[in-house]
Amino acid sequence: PLAGDIFTTINCQAAVNTPINAGAQGQIGWPTTGRSVSQSYNPYIDPSTDARDYAKNGHKGDDFPGQMKDPVFATTGGKIVETGYDKPTSLGGFGNYMIIKGIDGKYYLYGHLGDNVGKEQTAYTKKAGDTVLPGEQIGYLGNSGTATGPHLHLGISTGSRLSDFYNNSTTTINPCLL
Repeated sequence: PLAGDIFTTINCQAAVNTPINAGAQGQIGWPTTGRSVSQSYNPYIDPSTDARDYAKNGHKGDDFPGQMKDPVFATTGGKIVETGYDKPTSLGGFGNYMIIKGIDGKYYLYGHLGDNVGKEQTAYTKKAGDTVLPGEQIGYLGNSGTATGPHLHLGISTGSRLSDFYNNSTTTINPCLL
């Protein structure tokens, strides 16, 4: 692994036993009941880790493993600006996703919600236009889109479009370094 990848994971893991005020500027709460990160934000090219297309552009978010239908929580308060289905591609493939405009002005993507069979019926507990509080349940962990198993992909961006979260984007922010 790259040094940046290890450092990111340590920062996320260090926060496990630290109370987080998800409403405070610069801090976000955990999005799942689990307290582990299976793949970290990695904006660097590391051809030795994976031959798939996303490795060529890095991984623009953190993956939180879990079980199908585990609850997913808003990491910060804000307004849900979009929900939808992102088909599998080399740059995205987030499946059922939700984008929340946080109180800090950043945009938060929650990807791979629910499953590919039920689509949105298995993915969301909230809808576009709803206002959410930090820690409020917004959906269910899943494996929709391009996923090798159940997990949540959390991405943060200064841009509001779905493509702003893709692996070739320059607007993403490392979730574990907020």
